Amino acid sequence: MGYIISKFQSKLQSILNFTLPLKRRTTKYSIHALSLDILEEIFLFVPYECCQNSWIASSKLQIPLASKLKRLHQYQEWIQEQINLLAERIEVLKASTAEMNASIAEMNARTAELKASTEVLKVNTEQLKVNTKVLNVNIENTKVNIEVLKKKCDKEFAALKPKIENCEREIVELEEANGWRSQ
Repeated sequence: MGYIISKFQSKLQSILNFTLPLKRRTTKYSIHALSLDILEEIFLFVPYECCQNSWIASSKLQIPLASKLKRLHQYQEWIQEQINLLAERIEVLKASTAEMNASIAEMNARTAELKASTEVLKVNTEQLKVNTKVLNVNIENTKVNIEVLKKKCDKEFAALKPKIENCEREIVELEEANGWRSQ
């Protein structure tokens, strides 16, 4: 008898541990009290003499069966409410999970776009580096060309300078010879 009671109580305890915490604030029954009440319902059908020396033999066993059945029915309704609440929570959780999955999918799509843009940016940056190097080479070449041209111009000017001085002297001489030059 004690073995049956302890087995039943442990089974009931595991069931109640799952269902009772959902509505712990509103329920007026503790797990222990609930298991005692249900066990008392079972032992209403056991002769009083069989459990006379056990903890179950109490004045509570004298409560009429109708009120006990009513109470058991209330427990059954309450457990059904908890199951319904749990089902509602599961539906809400499913909806939240679906929303979260949609958000994750959108985020993944944006991440893919960002990666693609980053790759394009890398390619453009590399091209810009190459173009900058080419431009720097062109600038250096231009500087060299300007120096070469400047030296060439200086050389040609140095070669033309005596001719220019000669021409200037001839102009002065012609002006003096014609009287165009004022003293």
